[in-house]
Amino acid sequence: MEDWYISGSAIAGRGLFTAKTIEPAECILRFEGERISHEYTPEFAKIGSNWIGVADREWIIPASESPVLFLNHCCEPNVFINEHQEVIAAQVISAHSELLLDYSSTELDPYWSMKCTCNHPNCRKLIKSFVYLSAVKQLKYKPYISPVYWQSINHHFIP
Repeated sequence: MEDWYISGSAIAGRGLFTAKTIEPAECILRFEGERISHEYTPEFAKIGSNWIGVADREWIIPASESPVLFLNHCCEPNVFINEHQEVIAAQVISAHSELLLDYSSTELDPYWSMKCTCNHPNCRKLIKSFVYLSAVKQLKYKPYISPVYWQSINHHFIP
């Protein structure tokens, strides 16, 4: 039996939920998909809304049946995606809670953005790539996300 399930979400239609209490740093699931590379451009940033950034100018396109596609965004996430393409808990997550990812933690493209609908009290209203997060938030996310974000962050320009 899986430790997660898909159900209705107040954030966006359907979401991914945990079937049991999850401990911090616990791997909830691992996903696969096609890996692609591309230069950052305003036009490219509008493509691939479900792609997950895994490196500078590299993304994974999850398989169409992947549960990772049901992770909704929240400006105060309880999960992250690490360098092993694993969804990991950032805190204790109670059984039957929605698993929420800050999409900024999986994107380095400086042209990418989307309107936020998380309705969290700390909502940023507009989600942009990791390079636009405050230094405080970047440091908060550091233990959970791929080290490649730290290796490449100084090489980005902000258009």
